[in-house]
Amino acid sequence: MRRRGTALRRRYGHTSGGLHVVHHTAMGGFVWAVPNTSYQIMWAGPGSRLKLGEIMKPGGVVTVVEHPTANKIYDNPRAAVKAVRKFLGT
Repeated sequence: MRRRGTALRRRYGHTSGGLHVVHHTAMGGFVWAVPNTSYQIMWAGPGSRLKLGEIMKPGGVVTVVEHPTANKIYDNPRAAVKAVRKFLGT
């Protein structure tokens, strides 16, 4: 019997495809580590855009991702994960 948490991690890109979730937001969003950098990408939850920067660092600079592959508002985790993968090229 598979555990539900394992299925969700696999489904929403927690460790697959070069992505690693470092934090879950209160509204159901994710913060992913950008491989080989000190930056993270955040999707705060339904109705938000992707943000890039040093999100987990106090006083870190954050900016909205304005790239053709990830420049819109995402209403569900599946769409956000897909956009992050396209943006990172994974």
